[in-house]
Amino acid sequence: MFFGVIVNAASAIATQIQGVLLTFGSNVVLAFKPQLIQQYSKQNIAEMQKLAEESTRLSMLLFGLVAIPVVIEMPYILHLWLSDVPAYTVSLTRITVLAGFFVFINSIINILIQATGDIKALSFISGSFILMALPVAYIVLKIFNTPDSAYILLMIFAAILPAISFIILKRQIPKFNIKSYLFQGFCKALLGLFCSCLLISMLVYAMDESLARLIMVCIVSLAVCGVGVIKNIGGNNKFNTLCKIRK
Repeated sequence: MFFGVIVNAASAIATQIQGVLLTFGSNVVLAFKPQLIQQYSKQNIAEMQKLAEESTRLSMLLFGLVAIPVVIEMPYILHLWLSDVPAYTVSLTRITVLAGFFVFINSIINILIQATGDIKALSFISGSFILMALPVAYIVLKIFNTPDSAYILLMIFAAILPAISFIILKRQIPKFNIKSYLFQGFCKALLGLFCSCLLISMLVYAMDESLARLIMVCIVSLAVCGVGVIKNIGGNNKFNTLCKIRK
């Protein structure tokens, strides 16, 4: 209705890349899911919270390990992958990956809600909120007439979803400490991702776009996020965490 096949192709590429990254990070979350449900069934909320924080840190760091180099080096990666890169592909892919980060965080919270067995409120409220994005996106496209504007709007909606899920989670599991989860799970992982972004940005500023720079960016991301992952599963938690992932 608004744009032609070129934007459709760009959108398809962006969605494909987002899907690969979400699958990569979600493997850790799914590995923890049986333990989270088991701890809730025993009403061991403290252990459930500890597992949720641990899985959040691990999955965010693994997601960032791949997502940060992809977002920063997106133009070069696309030119290596495609001989003819459709217009808007770089910007749409970057926005979609960022939106995918919030979708990913929301999926972790949703697993905690699903552990209660009561998902009516989650399905109705979240589903209704997502449907609201469609008419709003139509209005935004009418006003700005650029595909980026609609994707930015969808990213904003994706960023609000975790807040809605937190409200539902707190109502269903009152003993779950949201502040502790945000600090121990979310903020600690976010600090590692910020350090990775900072170092990679300095590297990108110092080097010209090339295969060598892409390799260096990947090495830095692997080093920073890898240290975070090893630290998270180190010491007494290492054996237990590896066992959870294998299960």
